[in-house]
This record gives sequence, C-alpha cells and structure tokens, in this order.
Amino acid sequence: MAKKLNNQELEDLLKDFGFNQYKRKIYWALLTLKEATVIEINKLSKVPLSKIYEVINDLMHDGLVELSEIRPKKYKVVHSTDFFENIIKSREKELVKLKKENKKLLEFFKKIKEKPSYRFNLMQGKQQVIENIAKTVDGTSYSYWAVITFTTYPNPLIPVLKRKIREGLEAKVIGPPGKEKTAKEYKNLGAQVKIIDILDNITRFSIHDKKYLYFTFPDVEKDYTSLFTNSPYLIKKMIELFNYYWQKGEKIR
Repeated sequence: MAKKLNNQELEDLLKDFGFNQYKRKIYWALLTLKEATVIEINKLSKVPLSKIYEVINDLMHDGLVELSEIRPKKYKVVHSTDFFENIIKSREKELVKLKKENKKLLEFFKKIKEKPSYRFNLMQGKQQVIENIAKTVDGTSYSYWAVITFTTYPNPLIPVLKRKIREGLEAKVIGPPGKEKTAKEYKNLGAQVKIIDILDNITRFSIHDKKYLYFTFPDVEKDYTSLFTNSPYLIKKMIELFNYYWQKGEKIR
C-alpha cells in the first residue's frame, strides 16, 4: 500500500518539480478540498486572492487544473502524468548535458594540473633579499644548500638557520677562502662548510629542498638583485653546479 504524503512532503516534492511557493500551496489546497472556489482556496492556503487567480491560470495552462463548475466557479486537480513526465525528460536531458560539461571541466583541470606554474620573482636590496631567504629557510624541510661570500654584516638568516639545523635540517655551505672566521660561525651552527678558491667574490645562490632557488646577480654590492624561482630546469642546473663545487671544496678546520 502506497504511503500517503503529508503536507510538507508533498510541498517538497512539488518544489523538486519547479513549483514556486504559491503554486505549491494552491495545488495542495485543491488536492485537499477535491474541488473549491477561489475563496475556499484562499482560506486554506492563505495565498492572496490576486495571486490565486494568476496561479490558477498557470495550472490550467499546464493541464493540472480545470473548471469543475461554472456558477460559482470551482476548480479541481486533473490527474496528468504528461506534465511531470515531460519535466523528468527535460531534467534527464539537462543531466546528460551536465555530465558532458563536467567531463570537459575535468579534462581542463587535468591539463592545468599537468602544466606546472613556474614562479620568477625579482627582488632588490640586501636587507629584503636576506629577509626573504630567511623566511624561505624557515619553511624549508630537509635541505639548504648555499654558495655564499661569508659577509660579516648582521644576518637575520643566522638565528633561523641555527634553529632549523637543530630541528634536523641538512645545511651545506660553500664560500671563498680568506673568510675562515665567518665560515667557522656557520660550522658552529651545525652546518657542513667547505672552502673553494675557484669562486669569485660575487657568486652566491641557495637551493631549498631542491624546490626553490635564490640566485643573486653580479654587481651585488651595487644593485643586490636576486631571482627567486621554482623552475625545475634552473634548479637542476644549480644543483649540478653546487655538487661540482662541493666535490672540489675543502672542509674548514
């Protein structure tokens, strides 16, 4: 035996078929009253009289309501499966279309995912560059490799690097000869340090987790311009250069 729908369940069902609030209430009132005048519909549904006439005309146009008496005018619900079946067929077509559009979207997002987004940011000024490197080191997980010049100015990188090394970060630092005192400061932090005499005084770059690269251009004392990038090609080349320097370098004593 089919379950009888209560008022709320019926309204929810009609809403799924696109009935607005007034249309749902009037249709429910007519189902409840079997047949009714506009005044009777108004009393049960609480829909304004002006709206009832408008909605009744829409329901009659849809083939869901018809006149049962002329004087006084009474209306009743007509059992019509065509109206609801047509809506279902229309929704099925929409669903097929949505599935096709969804497939296109998935292919689009897949292409975006497969095509990585590379960053190339230029920054100038010693303080800004060093502060950005320090922030990146703070977010570095397992390795920090750097070619530096062992400058002695106050360096915001030092306390960050010290803490990260204590947390397990692998730090390898290469620098030119002649600044062993500063080099030993890095060694005391826990970094692995090497000296190599083929470096010039302006070569410097750092590689973070083999994912990010800072490269400072020549004339650093004048312009101090640095490039930050996540380009795999550039990082790969700089890793090869770092490994070459590391093999040629000598550990400080």
